Amino acid sequence: MLPDFLVHYYHDRPFQTLTELPQDETERVLAKLAETRKLRRRLRSSFYFEQRRKAERIMHEQFVAKGGEPQRLNPHYAILGESEIWAGIEPQSLRIPLHAIPSKWISFTATDSWSVYIDQDLDGNQIPRKPHYGMLYRSDELEGLFEIHGWPGDRWKTEPEWEHDIYVEAQIWSDEPLREYLTSL
Repeated sequence: MLPDFLVHYYHDRPFQTLTELPQDETERVLAKLAETRKLRRRLRSSFYFEQRRKAERIMHEQFVAKGGEPQRLNPHYAILGESEIWAGIEPQSLRIPLHAIPSKWISFTATDSWSVYIDQDLDGNQIPRKPHYGMLYRSDELEGLFEIHGWPGDRWKTEPEWEHDIYVEAQIWSDEPLREYLTSL
């Protein structure tokens, strides 16, 4: 049974999307953040932002082709259910009922979209490709996806072939369904 909620993990403020900023503005924001805290490695990598923006363009195109109605060019991210990994990285989280996000504004990847769309990690190590990589899914496709490929669960901890299949990522393509959560914090 699929979780009926999303979790958005964050540090200071929820739903901050650096990739929607021009590159020079992204660098300015990151420099300011670096004055007050140690930045995760990916946030210090120009390769990361170059590849992340490229993946977001592909996801946007795929979402539109599948009938999605994005209101943003760059999505907000959340996890379907909970993520032990992100809970250990970010100090805060926001839980959102899945039904609060209309299906026309949400898509999913069957692990972190980095692994789905980028074939190497930040060290240049190859990420083995799987049949469901390179694709995003609508809500009504999830059960079929997991019937075929399985739910990630904790398999990444013990099974090397699941090393990159760590959770189900949700991409939220509109600010509208998030407004009430932002104002209630």
